[in-house]
Amino acid sequence: MRSSAALVLVVLLGCGGPGGDEPLESTTDAGPVIVDAGAPDGGAPDFSELSAYLTQVEAQRLINGYAMQVFDRDDRLVFERSFGRCVTPGVCPAGSPAFTPTLITGVASSTKWVTSTVALALVDERVKQGRVPSVAAGLDERVVPSLGCAGAMTGPYRDLTLRQLLSFTDGLMASHACSTDRSQTLQACACQILTDSAAAFLADPAAGNSNRNGHPPGSTYKYGDAHHAVVGAVLEKWTGSSFESLFGRLVRAPLNVTMLYKSRVNLAGSIDTSVADYAVFVKAIAHDGRGLEAPRLLSKAAVEEQRALQVAPSVLLRSTPQEGGAYGLNTWRWCYRAFTSPDPMQAEVDSSCSEVFLSGHGGKGGFSPFLSVPLGFSAVFAMREDQSAAGDGYAAEQVGITLRVRFFTQRAFSR
Repeated sequence: MRSSAALVLVVLLGCGGPGGDEPLESTTDAGPVIVDAGAPDGGAPDFSELSAYLTQVEAQRLINGYAMQVFDRDDRLVFERSFGRCVTPGVCPAGSPAFTPTLITGVASSTKWVTSTVALALVDERVKQGRVPSVAAGLDERVVPSLGCAGAMTGPYRDLTLRQLLSFTDGLMASHACSTDRSQTLQACACQILTDSAAAFLADPAAGNSNRNGHPPGSTYKYGDAHHAVVGAVLEKWTGSSFESLFGRLVRAPLNVTMLYKSRVNLAGSIDTSVADYAVFVKAIAHDGRGLEAPRLLSKAAVEEQRALQVAPSVLLRSTPQEGGAYGLNTWRWCYRAFTSPDPMQAEVDSSCSEVFLSGHGGKGGFSPFLSVPLGFSAVFAMREDQSAAGDGYAAEQVGITLRVRFFTQRAFSR
């Protein structure tokens, strides 16, 4: 899926909607809620293409509902739109409420960006305390010995680093049952993941799901949830505090947001929050951790590491969503080389591009926060569509919609 050459994203967008022939109910009797401060004059962003595309999504009933907010480099709200209802069990509130920017839903894998930020904030603290000389050195420090997992200390993973864990290049099993078992502790789950991955290290990938087997650290990229349980356990050992309290101190309290991890062991996909509150987080990260309306979260060095390409060309991709682009420390890097093309399905994504136009993450079912430092904006687009039959991947419809929304948002600021 990734090479040094540019990749062409080909995603077929379904024409059918999630319901019957009747149009979806909008969030108000008058229609979708729209705020557009981007009239194409005086150098303001031009959201006409994005608006037209979202109108098409609504008319064709491609999704049940969505909400979106876009902010400029000065954190001014320049585009907001919401439509329909949130109906997916498990991620939407009961009763199919109207989809609005303040509606609290699950964000799925967009949780990963937040967990990465908690980890990097702790690395920043270790630099200030003199425990490590730099953020880069802190990311490359061996972390497994601090956990005391006997089963991992004699295996191939005793030298794992935080950088490898946050970039999914650690070689561990991509997923493990313990990371969805709420009776588990992070410490017990992390040691089980490390021990089981070590035991599977010599397993023949052809004999089963290679994404579940152990591989040499640094050799493979495997997207999943197991990595974060190990990260959380390491942070707890570093500080003697629970991950929940660290998250509260380093992210939730400074930003004054409603973010909440529903599971103490699933740090990869269990946050509940709203578009508006996740947007506060994205704005802070967009300003190198120094948002205009929020205190500092990360140092400039930590944010640059988070955005930087972390997956080397030699790394084998064993498991990755249909997102394209390349990966940082729990952030995607989307570089549309042909981003002036009017058709995002024909836009080339160059995985080796050094000038990244967009960075962010995505969540199964369609929760997509993203930002552009070069173009000066931050945004959150959320839909919550049922993908029970999609396994660990993304449904083509959701991939296509989020890709187009990102693309047209970028075009609004670059035309």
